[in-house]
Order: sequence, then C-alpha cells, then structure tokens
Amino acid sequence: MSETNQIELKVNIESPGGPNYDIRIENIKFQKMLFLFNAINDGWSIKKRKESYIFTKNHEGKKEILLDTYLLSFMKGNFDVNKILT
Repeated sequence: MSETNQIELKVNIESPGGPNYDIRIENIKFQKMLFLFNAINDGWSIKKRKESYIFTKNHEGKKEILLDTYLLSFMKGNFDVNKILT
C-alpha cells in the first residue's frame, strides 16, 4: 500500500452456512463507495462513463440551476459516514 494511502478498512463478511471472507478496502475506494451509496439513497441516479460519474435526479420535470453552495452541501452530505450507520 502506498504511503499516501495508508488507511484501509478491514471487513469480515460472514455467510450463514457458507464461507467467511476477510476483505480490505483502501480508503479512497471506501470514500467512493460511501459517496455513491449515500447519493443513491438520497434519490440520485448514477451512471459511470469511462472514469466519470454522472449524477441525475428528477426535479419534477423542472430544470434547476445548482449553485456552488449546493455542490458543497451535496459533497458534504454524501460523505457523511453516519448515514450508513443508522
């Protein structure tokens, strides 16, 4: 693991009557998973094209202009680990 990416998440997956798995997830990959999971649970649709993620959300057929302040709020809200713990 590189020095700049030292944090990793260790997960044990237990399957009743089946095998158990110990997996390690690098910090950056976990943050991406968390962000995408939270956005989906907030009603966003996500598509991946090459190395980019495209986020869309139905705004009742209306077009909306999203300000930089909304983008900051969107980013902070979807990086909130507490959303997956409740």
